[in-house]
Amino acid sequence: MVDWIVNGVKAKKVAYVQTQLTTARGAADAVKKALAGTGVELKQVTVELAQPDYASILSRLKTEFPNADVAYLDISETATG
Repeated sequence: MVDWIVNGVKAKKVAYVQTQLTTARGAADAVKKALAGTGVELKQVTVELAQPDYASILSRLKTEFPNADVAYLDISETATG
């Protein structure tokens, strides 16, 4: 994913939405580490699972990080599918 962000899209700003799960935090840390030194600005937002609508989160990102080149939503939950 990081290779695609840096070399494919040539993004300079990335918004990354993650869950509070331990595995998600590990993935988010790995993305942060992989982007370190690339010149890509990273904004990470943590959300709770099983929300009926993520529109407010996307609105928040639009307000706080309006010029993001990539929005990556690393959100999945097998319980609610």
